[in-house]
Amino acid sequence: MVLAMTTSIGFFGIVTHESINQEELIRRMLKEKEVLLAEVYHRVKNNMSIVTSLLNLKKNTADSPEVKEALESCRSRVYSMSLVHEKFFSQNSLTGIDFTHYAKDLIEAVTNSFGGNRDVEVQIEADDIYLDISQAIPCGLILNETLTNSFKHAVPLNGKLILKIILINHGDAAEIIISDNGQGFDPQKISDKGSMGIELTHSLCEQLDAICRYKNENGSTISIKFDILKTKKKSGQ
Repeated sequence: MVLAMTTSIGFFGIVTHESINQEELIRRMLKEKEVLLAEVYHRVKNNMSIVTSLLNLKKNTADSPEVKEALESCRSRVYSMSLVHEKFFSQNSLTGIDFTHYAKDLIEAVTNSFGGNRDVEVQIEADDIYLDISQAIPCGLILNETLTNSFKHAVPLNGKLILKIILINHGDAAEIIISDNGQGFDPQKISDKGSMGIELTHSLCEQLDAICRYKNENGSTISIKFDILKTKKKSGQ
């Protein structure tokens, strides 16, 4: 009897010891994975920053206004992707980013790039939304394309351009609504002309499996609604 108990205690002791070792190994492997992913995000961000700088340098030396505009559009797109990686790295979170905070930074950057000396009012209404990187990048590009298009083509009747961006958290889904007080447009006609911005937006919506709607009423409005992939919010956020 004593021998059996001793054997059982010894067996459970070995099992417990092995379990602790396995848990420690898993923790160590997860930590190493986090470090590697953080390094990847950091390097991608730095590489995109270099590309952004090169495009900006080329734009500043170009003579053609059309070339300057094209290079600035490319630079803005690269920046919108670079900013996602920057947020992942700076937030020390590899599962999701605060897309609302990211969107506000991106809106400010696009306004500075394309707003020029125009009389512009930017209104933002935003719920807290956390997105996986696979959703944050296409959403950022859609936001960038739509705002850029408004700055380039929206001509309000009263002279003051008003942009309104609404981010709605529906729980399992997110909705992005972007509107301006311009003259509106027919997305089908623009798409038929081969507009890269419209085609890119449609492609990104398909990538998100999102419902995309346009409305022309006192300006133009685009709304994007999609299911949110489950992400873990960083503790303390």
